[in-house]
Amino acid sequence: TAVWMTRSWTREQFLDTLATRSEFGPGWRGVEAASRGYFDRAAAELTLPQAAALAAFVGDRGTDPWCDREAATGMRNRILQRLRENGAIDETAWHTARSAPFELAAPPPTHRCPR
Repeated sequence: TAVWMTRSWTREQFLDTLATRSEFGPGWRGVEAASRGYFDRAAAELTLPQAAALAAFVGDRGTDPWCDREAATGMRNRILQRLRENGAIDETAWHTARSAPFELAAPPPTHRCPR
């Protein structure tokens, strides 16, 4: 599948497909649904730390950010570190984003943390 995609899709088509069809956490498909579910805002309104957290959640079914904030914060910070290493953000933006509290919207009404 990966070989077919790289030969058949442009970079934009691949990224658009990820943005609209990727699975995020509790059954949300696509960046917009996940953004509204996790942060109660449109994807275009996400802060850098929120966008990094969302990127970390793509396809992750093992981490529940409402139940394990420490693990979710670590995932977010690894994405921020990669952004810094790749030159996508500067040192100031990296430091500010890493220092930001990990804020989420209220969990879905049926959500329960395991005891």
